Amino acid sequence: MPHADRRIRRSLGLLAVLGLSAVPLACGFDENGSLPVQAGGAAGSGGTAGAGGAGGTGGTAGAGGMGGTGGGGVMCAPGETRPCYSGPAATEGVGLCKAGTEVCGDNGMEWSTCEGQVVPASAENCSLPGDEDCNGLGDADEAVCCTPTFDDCTTPADEDCDGTAIAMCTGAPLGSFSPPGKISAPMDDTIFDVAVAPDGGYVIAGVIDGTLDNDFFTVSAGSAYVAKFDAAGVKQWERAYPATAYGVVRALDIDTGGNVILVGEFSGTIDFGGDDLTTPSPGADIFVVKLDAMGMHVWSKRFGTTSTQTAQGVAVNGDGNLFVTGYIRDDEFSFGGDSFNPGGNDDIYVVSFDADGTHRWSRAFITGGDQRAWSVAVTKDGHPVIVGQTSSNVNLGGSSNPGYGSNQDGIIAVYDKQDGAHLWSKFVGPSNDQNVNHVAIAPNGNVLVTGRFAGSVDFGSDSINVSGSTDTYFAEFNAADGAPVRGKRIGSTNTETRGIGVAADGAGHIILTGRYSGGMLDVDGQVLPAPNGTDAFVVKLAGTDLLPLWAKALGGAGNQFGWDLGIDEKGTVIVVGGFYTELELGNPLEKLTTMNGADLFSVRLAP
Repeated sequence: MPHADRRIRRSLGLLAVLGLSAVPLACGFDENGSLPVQAGGAAGSGGTAGAGGAGGTGGTAGAGGMGGTGGGGVMCAPGETRPCYSGPAATEGVGLCKAGTEVCGDNGMEWSTCEGQVVPASAENCSLPGDEDCNGLGDADEAVCCTPTFDDCTTPADEDCDGTAIAMCTGAPLGSFSPPGKISAPMDDTIFDVAVAPDGGYVIAGVIDGTLDNDFFTVSAGSAYVAKFDAAGVKQWERAYPATAYGVVRALDIDTGGNVILVGEFSGTIDFGGDDLTTPSPGADIFVVKLDAMGMHVWSKRFGTTSTQTAQGVAVNGDGNLFVTGYIRDDEFSFGGDSFNPGGNDDIYVVSFDADGTHRWSRAFITGGDQRAWSVAVTKDGHPVIVGQTSSNVNLGGSSNPGYGSNQDGIIAVYDKQDGAHLWSKFVGPSNDQNVNHVAIAPNGNVLVTGRFAGSVDFGSDSINVSGSTDTYFAEFNAADGAPVRGKRIGSTNTETRGIGVAADGAGHIILTGRYSGGMLDVDGQVLPAPNGTDAFVVKLAGTDLLPLWAKALGGAGNQFGWDLGIDEKGTVIVVGGFYTELELGNPLEKLTTMNGADLFSVRLAP
């Protein structure tokens, strides 16, 4: 063999070791004796480069070189896209984590940075909504969420750590309850009170199959009524207690065990599940009833004489003690302790019972004029706060409380939970008529009240003048001494409004309900339409500045009355009352109509 041929064969062998092939320049070699890069095949263990060679991008490195993807080559078409994700595979698509997109470069040799992907955060951020660490548990797995707070609809955070943030205050209607009433007299129904239960549900109470006056207050026939619902508004049980004359539940509260306390008045004979209760005359007597969480009778008591007495408010403190308020008149009277002789006028009382219904203490405030208490709540310390109105000077227990003595004034008074000793009291005046219809306690412990006024109202700081014929007011007082904190008027020219219910949610936002008639109701720029008769209103005010977060009218043809409201742990607002003819709740709920008379309603509104 010629020497030249042997040199060629040795060169070919060396090329083979290097993973190259000997091809004449005319078949593709460049001037340096190298081939241009070609698209490679699939990488495998046999694609390892030998000493001194260089494979294509992405292969496994061999001794002295980089492994190729089958010998190297073009990786992608320029502009081609594909999904990319650099987080742990098990987290892709979980919580907030998602894949992104990368693009093939113009030279076809590399992919761009992965754009748009979201990979797991190192720790969950409970101040923001969503599952940032992508473990599928939402915010509930983080230590900071072991003590969740109320989910405030004015922030985007998931404060209660349930994985869903309530990030907007809307008041949107969620559901309603309004069973069809009777079609022959007596056929009026309405709900006077609502209370939220420890299980997240709620209880409503009032009167059915009755006769109501045009103001939806005076009852001359009917059955006492109570119903329990779960948190989604599904009815769990209901009870009706017919009386030979009439019975009505004016107020209710629920203790920590879920037991339901009902108060009101009745005439004739009524049976709540124990012994019959009977009034000694055609007048009305007070009842106090305790039901268990399933609506079964625990005990029931009657208090009265030959005239008319009524219970308008009840509250239960953390010790399980009950506080009842209302008014009595005419005859000597006792709740089981001292006797009171109110004479011929309505006089306020407050009485306390233990969990078994045994009398603890009672007080009454006797004057020559009429006084009525409408509502009671308990402070964070468990002391009862009563509110109402008086048309004469009255001493509510403090020597410096003579009253304004003109027309009708509102009253607020706090008593010691143990013995009924006077703690503080205030009068809401000074000119024309004012009353206090309802009381609630704020998360910070302050006392919240609502009512109506004509002329002007003075809470002890600045005086507020009326805008319409009568306006609604909201006021806040320090729980320790009754010092005024702030107040607000709600009303418009040519409009009559009446605040009847007040509550505060866990973030300190204020919710009011009541009724208005006449013209449009302008709540700081949120305008409710002029009603066809009387409409119920519901307004949510920001806890910081008392500006409206939303305002709703529950209207339609005929009259609608909002009597009270409750707020559950999620901020859902439950409004109760009664209506004649129609009740427009707003989309997506259908309009409710009555056959005749008045029908009861409860409606759930989003935070």
